[in-house]
Amino acid sequence: PYADGDLIEARASILRQYQEIGYPDASCRPHRQLTAQGDGYEVRFEIAEGQKVTINTVRTSGHPRTRREVILRELELEPGMVYDVRRLERSRRGLERLQYFDELTLKLVPTDPPMAGERDLFVDVTEGRTGHFRFGLGFSSAQAFIGAIELTQRNFDYRDAPESWRDLV
Repeated sequence: PYADGDLIEARASILRQYQEIGYPDASCRPHRQLTAQGDGYEVRFEIAEGQKVTINTVRTSGHPRTRREVILRELELEPGMVYDVRRLERSRRGLERLQYFDELTLKLVPTDPPMAGERDLFVDVTEGRTGHFRFGLGFSSAQAFIGAIELTQRNFDYRDAPESWRDLV
């Protein structure tokens, strides 16, 4: 039996398959027609692949603390590779696992100047807080005053030493 939900799922599956082999702009329009007997539908999909896309370069923005190389090493799409939505999704998960960013956007953008069949991968992030500063004071009759200070910085680069406390937290 015909169900609209099945048609929607089939369309999404077709588009996904095209996005996995380099066609991010593929479109798929279902056309349904009542059968001659009138007891069912014939469904035909009209597919426009668009142009196969190769990654030209990777552009990044929004990461004053995080080195570009840290972002690039998490990406599974590199210049010269054919676009694959699965690699894009795994790249997103890799960047999210770092827990350095509050916001993260990965998208294909036109090259500058525009080149047929090529797009740039644009990675835009908003860095979150990766540093913590805690201190505590206490008093005991055996040891008098006691204290503790803890400073944690998860996104630390020993080659770029902090210039102030503000850089640490």
